[in-house]
Amino acid sequence: MRRLFTSLNLIEINHVKNLLEAGGVHCVLRNQLMTTLAGEVPFDQASAQLWVLDDSQMPLAEEIFNDWRRARFKGGPEWTCSACGERHEGQFSQCWKCGAEKAAQTN
Repeated sequence: MRRLFTSLNLIEINHVKNLLEAGGVHCVLRNQLMTTLAGEVPFDQASAQLWVLDDSQMPLAEEIFNDWRRARFKGGPEWTCSACGERHEGQFSQCWKCGAEKAAQTN
């Protein structure tokens, strides 16, 4: 059994766990309740931990995890709202100004 990932963000770590399980990787979360102690105890002790149960699945787990990390920080190109002309960064899917969807955009 090997640790793959630690985080204070329970939503994030559970999402990664779900991705791994969907990919056939058997894993378990530890220290989930310890995140409430963040700031009172050192980060490495307060973080939730995601462990891969079978060491032979670690390469697959790392591949899935790294794909998630790359996608997480990749927002895509900037786009301009076709309804109001407002410019947006690539990670946004809806115009903040008028509510138009990015999918309806041409660029």
